[in-house]
Amino acid sequence: MIPPFAWRAAALALSLTLSACTGAVQLTEAWRSTTYTGPKFTKILVLGVGEDVATRRLFEDSFAASLSKSGVQGVAGYTVLPNVAQPTADQVHQAALSIGADGALVTRLLRVEQKTRTDPGYVRAIPSYGYYGGGFYPYYRSMVVVQPPTTYTYDVATLETNLWSLQGNGALVWSATSQSFTPDKVTAIGTDLATEVSTALLDAGLIE
Repeated sequence: MIPPFAWRAAALALSLTLSACTGAVQLTEAWRSTTYTGPKFTKILVLGVGEDVATRRLFEDSFAASLSKSGVQGVAGYTVLPNVAQPTADQVHQAALSIGADGALVTRLLRVEQKTRTDPGYVRAIPSYGYYGGGFYPYYRSMVVVQPPTTYTYDVATLETNLWSLQGNGALVWSATSQSFTPDKVTAIGTDLATEVSTALLDAGLIE
C-alpha cells in the first residue's frame, strides 16, 4: 500500500502550479528503484493532487490521454475518486485495484520561484541612401536604432512525479522532478509532462 505520508505531502495545491509557470515542461532529475523486478506497467492511475477539483480534472485528463498515446492505458484519477481533493493512500489503492491498474502516478507541487532576467539591449547602425534634391547625386547615411535594456520577471514551478507499484506493499518505483514555465495552460502542462514522463519511463524499462 502507498505510504500515507506520501499523500499528505501531495496535498499541496496543484492549481498554484498551473497559474505560476511560464513555457514547456522539462524533467530535471529522475530516479529508478534498483530493487524493483516486477513486470512493466500497462495501466496507470494518474493523479494531480490539489484543492481545485476543476483544475485537477483538466490536468489528469490531458496527462492520461497523452500517456495512453505512448501505449500505456492512463486513467484520470477523478473518474474513480470524484470530488476528492486529497485522497488517502487507502482510497487510491482501492480505486486503482477496482479498475485493474498496476501503478499510480502522482504529481505534486514542490515550490514556485520568481526569477528575473535582463536583456542587455543594443545600439545598431542601419545604412540608408538617397539623392540630393531628387537629382543624380547620391548620398549615404546611417540610421541609429537603440534598444534599451529590458528587465522582466517570471515564475518557475518545480513539480515532483512519483510512480508507485500497486503490487505487494506499494513500493515507490520511479521518481522525477520537473520544471514548468507555462502560466494558466493546464492542458499543456499535463500533455507536456506526460510526454516527458512517458519517454523517461520507457528509457527506464518500466513501460513498453
